[in-house]
Amino acid sequence: MPPPLPAGATVNPIADVIRFQRAGHPDAAEALLRTMLSIDGSNEEAWLRLGGMALGDGRNRLAARCFARVMLFAPDRAQAMHNLAEALRMTGRKAQATIAFTRALRLRPAYPKALAAFGLMMMDTGNGRAARHLAARALILDPAFATGWRNLATMLQPMNQPDTVARLLRRAVLSTPDSPSLRAAYGVALCEVKETRRALDALRQAVALAPGLAQAVNHLAFGLMHDGDLEGALRTTGRGRRIDPMAAEADAQDSLTWMMKGEFARGAAAIRRALILDPGNSGILVNVALLLHARNEGKESIRWNKRALRLDPDSTVARFNLSMTLLQRGDFARGWALYEARWSMWGAGYPRYAPAWDGGPLNGRSILLTAEQGHGDTLHFVRYATLLAERGGRVFLHVQPLLKRLLANTPGVTAVFGMDEEPPACDLCAPLLSLPRLVGTRLDSIPDAMPYLRASEGDRPSWRERLAGERRLKVGLVWAGEPRKGDLKANSVDRRRSLTLDALAPLAAIPNIAFHSLQIGEAGAQAKAPPPGMEVIDWTGHIRDFADTAAFIDELDLVVTVDTSVCHLAGGLGKPVWVLSRFDACWRWLGHREDSPWYPTMRLFYQEEPGAWDAPIARLATALAKLVSGGDGSGPAARRTTDRAPDPAGAFRGDPLGAGLQAAVAAHRSGRLTEAAAGYRRALTADPARGDALHLLGLTNLVGGDQAAAERWIDRGVSVEPGRATFRNSLGECRRSADRLEAAVLCFQQAVALDPAYAEPWVNLAKLSVATGRPGDGDRQARRAVHLSPLLPDAWRTLGHAALERGEAGLAERAGRRGLALLPTDGEALGHAARLAGQRGDRELAERLLGRVLRLDPEAAHAWREQADLTLKSGAHAKALPMLQRALALAPDFPEALNNLGGALLGLRRQEEAGRHYRPGHPTPSGAIPTPGTTLAAPCRSGVTRPWLWTITGVRWRCPRRIPWPMPTWAKPSAPRRRGCRISGWRRRCAAAP
Repeated sequence: MPPPLPAGATVNPIADVIRFQRAGHPDAAEALLRTMLSIDGSNEEAWLRLGGMALGDGRNRLAARCFARVMLFAPDRAQAMHNLAEALRMTGRKAQATIAFTRALRLRPAYPKALAAFGLMMMDTGNGRAARHLAARALILDPAFATGWRNLATMLQPMNQPDTVARLLRRAVLSTPDSPSLRAAYGVALCEVKETRRALDALRQAVALAPGLAQAVNHLAFGLMHDGDLEGALRTTGRGRRIDPMAAEADAQDSLTWMMKGEFARGAAAIRRALILDPGNSGILVNVALLLHARNEGKESIRWNKRALRLDPDSTVARFNLSMTLLQRGDFARGWALYEARWSMWGAGYPRYAPAWDGGPLNGRSILLTAEQGHGDTLHFVRYATLLAERGGRVFLHVQPLLKRLLANTPGVTAVFGMDEEPPACDLCAPLLSLPRLVGTRLDSIPDAMPYLRASEGDRPSWRERLAGERRLKVGLVWAGEPRKGDLKANSVDRRRSLTLDALAPLAAIPNIAFHSLQIGEAGAQAKAPPPGMEVIDWTGHIRDFADTAAFIDELDLVVTVDTSVCHLAGGLGKPVWVLSRFDACWRWLGHREDSPWYPTMRLFYQEEPGAWDAPIARLATALAKLVSGGDGSGPAARRTTDRAPDPAGAFRGDPLGAGLQAAVAAHRSGRLTEAAAGYRRALTADPARGDALHLLGLTNLVGGDQAAAERWIDRGVSVEPGRATFRNSLGECRRSADRLEAAVLCFQQAVALDPAYAEPWVNLAKLSVATGRPGDGDRQARRAVHLSPLLPDAWRTLGHAALERGEAGLAERAGRRGLALLPTDGEALGHAARLAGQRGDRELAERLLGRVLRLDPEAAHAWREQADLTLKSGAHAKALPMLQRALALAPDFPEALNNLGGALLGLRRQEEAGRHYRPGHPTPSGAIPTPGTTLAAPCRSGVTRPWLWTITGVRWRCPRRIPWPMPTWAKPSAPRRRGCRISGWRRRCAAAP
């Protein structure tokens, strides 16, 4: 039986349906429609109305059936076809929906609603360009179509254009000013462009239009959070929860607010509630992962981020958050790639001043490196500018104006421009924080050469004068970061990282310290009222920019700071810096480590609980007291026995100040050997048994060419600390330089015995094995080094050399490629690669590689000789002559170059001059110049003499010369029949079969 007509129904049932709907009685309206259809199943208007009600309630399958019935009775009705398409789209049947939309637009081409809806469906299928085209057509037809403006804004959101989205939603609001949902969406868009005042006005208007709409109330909470009113945001979500207790948005919003406050336990409780209410919401899963990251639960954070990406593969927020966790855990291979997701967020735009650099060879091209994010990020990653300059680029910087003067001193940088200036035209462009990905930085290949920042010599005298005469330990203090109140995220981080000067009161009890304020901004005023017992000297009035701060820090002994730009400045200057770090530490500090691979002179003191500064400040005060009293203030990451010998801080990482060595180490790294040696001697005066100082002083002598003094100091270091493998390895280097090969081998073997996982002595053993004619042993030892340290370029280069000596050209080439990938500026590896290319007959590649060697080191005599050798092979004797003269000017006793020079002169018919220069690699009885028609006698093992025809740089000669057996390597034929080979510019061919 059909349901009876509702009370009040009249003869015009459609009018009653409309009246019931307007009066808020949808059940009565639907009952009336069903009754009408039971009487007349062909009533297309009733089917249309019933389908519309079902579509509005989310009963999409019922709606599709209703609209399909309409199309049976009225196949040319465009509205019904459009409604059918919408219902099919909502049920996921996109192919059928596409047909229906196409049919509706064929029936009525000027149909804005159908165009806009069809655009949304095209967007869902990944055809964004067609979707935007359809939405634009709808708005051309009806500029007052509010839904069209909103749809177009939705389509532009993934394109990271928040300003455009806000403008489009404003048009939608102007078209329909009484729509609470549109006003709420407009308010959220204004939050994204940081116009919080206007955003809050729009959101409050939305709530006023629909006080019972939970979504609008929760959006208002979002706006209050962006405005910094975190308590107001929590009160507002409470109101939204009372309106709709089952809405997960309120709890998800609460979790974000609690995280901004640093109360991660409460945030975890809120996100658990949201997850229970809506477990399939990818945004909620992202919040779960973010909270776990903040609580240092990296493994779980990665798992939840991946779940979010499975639900929404296009989520840039999930990709970015995942990158933060991977980088924090040291997974740089995946982390740097995902970190590029930042360009799809916050309205950020990749710099377009020039074509983007892809990480390929620079080959002398100019590259513009642009700053992004804060001053500290620029100071952190500007180290890559020097690296790119070493790789052959002409580097220009485009940075924050306050950094311009400081970074003008960066090694390898051609020029620096402020971001308030127009940058120069360059061949390539790259943002600073993308460089680790482009150069392939991994945890064990972080560029840590210190110092890479330098104070201006013009600024230092004034600061030296201000601090002159101070005998106490000079400690700089920074207790707060920059608030950046216009940036919600940055301001929230600053509230968690900053403290007050009063919080550092425990430091006041430590005697013999002169505290100097480095604090800039509003918080700097606290220096005028320090804690009781603490005197803070404030020279910050003389600081104009970071160049002044750098000159100031250069005169201090230690910097104590929160995690702000000053810690990067001090670390980049190579100065000791102790950092007070918040519980949810920045990703670059790799969790709760107490040392940093980015800055060897840094030590970190972490909160053990969010917001609890007492414990880290107490630990820092204890370490500072030990330092002042002469105790060992080093952190747990103290001496490492496996640091490389050439690194002047190799035995010193993680020991920020011990015996005053750090200034000497900084001077050593920057090439100021005299200053470094003086610092090491002062350290030894304070502690004559300091092994690190003895070792490092020996290294300065070794680099300076005084091998005897180097061996003496390093030997003393070994006697003080016999268990240090690094010292044994350096001693072996000294003895190898003095040609005491057996003693060097013994030292390297002792280093390996002390630390079998130390790769460098294995490399050194391999080099000696190859040099003494045992390439098989060298190959085995080099393979061991590669296995222990696959990122050590020297190991791959030595493996390639050993393979080359064994005749394994393929292995030599592969090893050379690996070594050059790790260190593209390795001149020796480039030379090996050039020789291999020459052997293959690829003269063009060989010349290009040798050209790179000479750009890196114009005084590389071997490269000039080899380039001349290639030129001689082409018969260009005159062109080769100046190259050989340059090689001999650099290395006068260079037998191969002398041989080549003799050959070049013979090719130019200057025989008398050639006679003065020709010096074979092995002594000859006569030392005569070859003359035409003579025979070279070469006895074989049985004493039979074989004639050889020599072709010297294109001129054929027969000459008598008896070569002692066994024949030298360069004189051995590769086969008994006619064969060609090269010996220092000579080409030999067999003239008679043996």
